[in-house]
Amino acid sequence: MGMPRRVAILAAAAALFAVPAGPAQAHHSYAGFNRAEQAVLEGEVTRITWTNPHVVVGLRTADGTDYEVVWQPVGRLARSGVRADRLAIGDRLTIRGALHKDPAVHQMTLLTEVRRASDGWSWERRGPFARGPR
Repeated sequence: MGMPRRVAILAAAAALFAVPAGPAQAHHSYAGFNRAEQAVLEGEVTRITWTNPHVVVGLRTADGTDYEVVWQPVGRLARSGVRADRLAIGDRLTIRGALHKDPAVHQMTLLTEVRRASDGWSWERRGPFARGPR
């Protein structure tokens, strides 16, 4: 067997071992977020994306700033009683969580509380799982 063929076979074998056997798990880093200080955003829901890996809510604050609010995975929220029909475009929410360290990046995650004053609905996170809506 010639050298080029031997190299090709070894490269193909190495590629096979590099491919994961099952679905890969996403890795999250919150290093860019200020986890030491909770912030509060108040505003109007402009969009809701109810898909995995996380529910994402667009929130426009009174000064016109649009934030991307990254909530929890769909399944975890569903287990805590939060369904896709709980929020709607136009809802006014108060959300507590961690803002991005860069003020030019309008993102919030690691939510601990979501409240809708109009009807008293709320969700709070306690420990690794949400306590659920009230």
